[in-house]
Amino acid sequence: MDRFLTEKEVMQTLGIGYSTIRRWRAEGFGPNFVRFGKAIRYDAATLERWIQMQTVTRHENAEPAVRRARHQAGPAAEVR
Repeated sequence: MDRFLTEKEVMQTLGIGYSTIRRWRAEGFGPNFVRFGKAIRYDAATLERWIQMQTVTRHENAEPAVRRARHQAGPAAEVR
């Protein structure tokens, strides 16, 4: 059987607070969870896959978002 994590363990793993994990569940975001009566648990393997899916890869030639946004908005948008 897979290992199930408590909300507290998931919060510690992700470095998030209780209100964040509750909001994510309400909004349908975050890792999938299992409900055992009133208890909320997270499958460890599913959590690991969810974390991997959140990984953002930055390409070498990618222009930083701030510079790109300033360029698209024109010279008036530059910070002086």
